[in-house]
Amino acid sequence: DPKSEDALFAVSDMYHELGKHQEESDTLKKLIEKNSDDIKNLISYAHSLTHLGKHKEALKFSDKALEQEPDDVDALYEKQSILRKLGRDEEALPIIQDLIKKDPDDLGNRGELLQIFDDLEKYKELLNEAEAVLKIDPEDSDGLKGKAAALIGLSKFEEALVFAEKLIEVDRTDADGWIVKASCLNNLNRSEEAVDCLYVALSINPSSRERIKSEQLKSILDSPRLKNL
Repeated sequence: DPKSEDALFAVSDMYHELGKHQEESDTLKKLIEKNSDDIKNLISYAHSLTHLGKHKEALKFSDKALEQEPDDVDALYEKQSILRKLGRDEEALPIIQDLIKKDPDDLGNRGELLQIFDDLEKYKELLNEAEAVLKIDPEDSDGLKGKAAALIGLSKFEEALVFAEKLIEVDRTDADGWIVKASCLNNLNRSEEAVDCLYVALSINPSSRERIKSEQLKSILDSPRLKNL
């Protein structure tokens, strides 16, 4: 009954909005039991499973969706997202590149590609992609972060600092911009200024500590100014 399927999907959507992902997933599972070929249901169920940390199971359902429609952009996006959650960036890479070929101006997909290149430490590719993003939108935060990260990775710290400062100009309330600037300054042996930047970042978003550790800034987190933030 199409009406009952629509009603179930609406219920699952409501659970999603409320952040009740187990209930959302259970509802979508009932939908798939009714109609295992509906690509929208398969993608939504796969996505719900990722919220529950069931990434390998989610991948099976994104693959089932792609069996129905191999070129479906939503199914492809979901698959690359799941692969990344599984730490399989090399497999996600060609999928997101293919999606960008289909729609070169989609900055969301390009932002995903920037993150993959950064995670894989492919800094030359990251730099090229960041420059392509900034041609589309010179103030795109992902593009600015990507360019700064690429330049840091290539040990071009003075140049990276320029883009970190541009990132802060675009949005002074984005903790990431201050963290990137701190990384540049720390690499330039300007540790006191780096601490100042981390103070701002942690004031904006106290949960930034984990990100700061991953940026090889753990050593200056012990600064007395930062301990009580």
